[in-house]
Formats: sequence, C-alpha cells, structure tokens
Amino acid sequence: MTRIIVSKAKRILYGIEYGYFDTAKNWNKDNYDEYYLYFSHPIFEVRSYSLCIFTAGLGNWYMESAFIFRNQDGLKNRNNLKDANVYYFEDYVQAFLNNNEKIKKEFPNLYRLILFYLRGLYKRKQLEDFFQSGEQRTINELRIVLEHSYEEDLFVYENFDEVLRELKLTK
Repeated sequence: MTRIIVSKAKRILYGIEYGYFDTAKNWNKDNYDEYYLYFSHPIFEVRSYSLCIFTAGLGNWYMESAFIFRNQDGLKNRNNLKDANVYYFEDYVQAFLNNNEKIKKEFPNLYRLILFYLRGLYKRKQLEDFFQSGEQRTINELRIVLEHSYEEDLFVYENFDEVLRELKLTK
C-alpha cells in the first residue's frame, strides 16, 4: 500500500526540480489518493511525499496553474469524495494543523513554503472565501497559525534546493 502511495505521488510530482511546486502537475485521477491521511505516517518517504502533494496543490493554486482543492459546495454526499477523486481542502488543512509542530520540526523549509503559499492565498482572500460558514473552526485555527508566522519565517525561492534535500528528493 505505501509503495502505491509513493508511486502515485512521484507521478504527480515528476519534474518538481524544474517547475518547483508552482507549475501544474499530473493530477490525473489515476494518481489520486487521500494524501492528507499520511502526513504523520511512520515511514519517512510516505510522509514526505504526502506533504509534497499538499504543497504542490497549494503552489498550483497560488500560481493559478491548476486548482485541485474543492470545498463541499455542490457535493451531495461528502462520503463519495474518494469516488469522485476530490481533494477536499478542509481535510488537508486540518491534517496540516494537527501535525503542524511535527512538520515544522522535521521539514522546516517545506513548512515555510507551505506557510508562504497559505499566507499568500489568505492575503488574497482566497482562503476565507473557500471555507463555508460551517468550517469556521478550521479557518480560525489556520488564521492563528498564519498570524503567528513572521515574514522572516517564510520561504524564499533561493532555498528550494534545501527543500528537495530535506525531503531526500535530491543529493
């Protein structure tokens, strides 16, 4: 099972060293999984690739090259999300918040990049508009994390090789 998760994630992220997390990725339905479930997985490779998927989704959204995340609007039954191959944004944000400190400690450069994207989307008002009124607890929790992250803690693109190294995606 873990090999399948990593294999699908690698197909999505192919070429990341050239296009970073900004360029559109291979979001084909065959590569879909509920990657947020693996943010705290005991196997490093599974954990790192699942976080890369979240980061790539955010980067694509931030750069407006692809929009993979959805909210519940228009979905008749949230239980059918997996069958619909939908990346439900609140699940990803909640998993990020639940594992916030572990991610920050293990992947400090990736963590800063995630904050960079989330903060940019938040400043553009794209996050608040994305959450429904019933999801205010999650957006409020995210807002606290973003407000307590400082500009000097945010990612700069000159450090992208450091992200790849800490994820063990390059030598």
